[in-house]
This record gives sequence, structure tokens and C-alpha cells, in this order.
Amino acid sequence: MEYELKKLADTITSIHDEMIYLRDRLVNNLPKYSYFISCRGQIWYFRSR
Repeated sequence: MEYELKKLADTITSIHDEMIYLRDRLVNNLPKYSYFISCRGQIWYFRSR
């Protein structure tokens, strides 16, 4: 039981790290005239006119 919980915790940590990496990659690749709003893990992307 303890091993399964450790394995689950490692999986969750890995998924969380991947989400942070993907968010950072998205933000760094946005055009300079764009902006985004991040709230509760969701990202809204807007382009300035």
C-alpha cells in the first residue's frame, strides 16, 4: 500500500511538472503584442488589435 501511494505521488508530481513546462513554453512563444490571463490552471489567450 505504501509503495502504491509513493508511486501515485510521483506520477502526480510528474504530471504537474509537465503542465508547468508546457505553460511556460506557451507563454514564451506568444507574440509580443499578445497577452494571456491564467486563472485556476486555465489559460485564456488574447491578441491585441
